[in-house]
Amino acid sequence: MAITIGYWRPLFLKRYGDTESRRATMKRFVVEKQLPPLHWVEEIAGMDVHWRNRSLGRTLALAGKGDHLLVDNLLNLARSVDECREIMAFLAEREIFFYDLNSQLHIQHDEQFAQWQHALTILDEFLKVINAPLPEPSPRDIDCEILEAYRDEILFLLEHGATEMFITQRYEISPAKLSAWLTQQHRDDS
Repeated sequence: MAITIGYWRPLFLKRYGDTESRRATMKRFVVEKQLPPLHWVEEIAGMDVHWRNRSLGRTLALAGKGDHLLVDNLLNLARSVDECREIMAFLAEREIFFYDLNSQLHIQHDEQFAQWQHALTILDEFLKVINAPLPEPSPRDIDCEILEAYRDEILFLLEHGATEMFITQRYEISPAKLSAWLTQQHRDDS
């Protein structure tokens, strides 16, 4: 009998909520999509632990054709792009369906291989943004200039799981300025 593995690794609690809210979101998704019964896997493991040595690896080793893997965020699966590719290859080999609720990415075997590549592109872009050096800020109204100069980058990071605390530290801006700026961005988008 097929199962749905709901995998939760709480890296971004502030952005995605607590365990119970994530479990409820996944349960709703399983019911809406009429997926097999949900088997919940939650773990707190460092980025230095290979996926096969985590609960994820042990659970997927028991999964087979027609099972489903449901995650909050693709970035929670692996510590690197290469490791994510390894997981995706494993899923494709076993013909395990994959769902990422954050990016609404749904992958079902070889006929959707292009979506696997899209998922890796998202990871590559995220890692490039995270690892890119920042230029020295100018002394004038630094917070607002940085927020506007890096608007797309900041919104991309927040959309893909970065916390506001991470943004304030990375761009050396005050939490109050970031909060006010984000409020303004939401008003402008409305």
